[in-house]
Amino acid sequence: MTPCGGKIAVQGTGLTISRLGFGCARVFGGGESRASRKLLEAALEAGLTHFDTAPSYAYRQSEEMLGEVLAGLPAVTITTKVGLPTGGAPSRAGTFYRRFARPALARVPALKRALLRARERPAAGAPPLARRVLGADEIAASVAASLTRLGRSQIDILLVHEPDQFMIDAALEERFEALKRDGTILAYGLGYGGVAPKEAAFGEVLQGSYDPASAAPASVIPTAIYHGVLRHRGSSTTREALRAAMDAQPDAALLVSASTPSQIIEIASQVRGAPIPPTRNSPHQD
Repeated sequence: MTPCGGKIAVQGTGLTISRLGFGCARVFGGGESRASRKLLEAALEAGLTHFDTAPSYAYRQSEEMLGEVLAGLPAVTITTKVGLPTGGAPSRAGTFYRRFARPALARVPALKRALLRARERPAAGAPPLARRVLGADEIAASVAASLTRLGRSQIDILLVHEPDQFMIDAALEERFEALKRDGTILAYGLGYGGVAPKEAAFGEVLQGSYDPASAAPASVIPTAIYHGVLRHRGSSTTREALRAAMDAQPDAALLVSASTPSQIIEIASQVRGAPIPPTRNSPHQD
């Protein structure tokens, strides 16, 4: 299984992940499990061997589907998260949107990107979130449940989900370090839905939305993981947008998502069709 775009090393750990990973917020179970399985299998076939999920994605179903499809595949790596509630169950309206409205929007990419950017934009004058303590018991319960759903004994990367709502301090760092010491996780960090603050530092990984206007050069620690690269491509082609991001961030991983297997195949073919420069932190290029 050759990782698409090669691999990067998560600095400060012995972990390596594929440079192009798959975001699994669209991976649902239930009546959508067959389509989700096809998505995940297409991602694997295309060489996307790093998968990003969370308990809150698809009301826990994203982790469950990953556990089913990736069972017995030690070469793949997984990021999951802790902090946000898992919610209830999928609604009929949500299922209708994913099965019919989203494919229609995919045919009008400019409109889809505009809607996504509007959804990410914070409301004007919105007060800052009150930060709370993310306690050891809450973390332990969330991690145990994620391991069960994923069918694994270890989490590769564990992120604090939307960390603006939590106290990010030495006490929280020690709780995550304890998970590393006992082998429950290999790396940890912060995971933002929007653009991650440049000054944020916690653990080995900093994940956030890609913004070519503000993305800083990837530092040695934390290792950067970006999502949403294709939302900012404007008039650029998929190949041009991915190549520009990879050139600008040679030590970072990029997450992509898709609604259909054909979209995954197209994205991977664009990456494989463009010569990708070797990463400074990569132990090897497959």
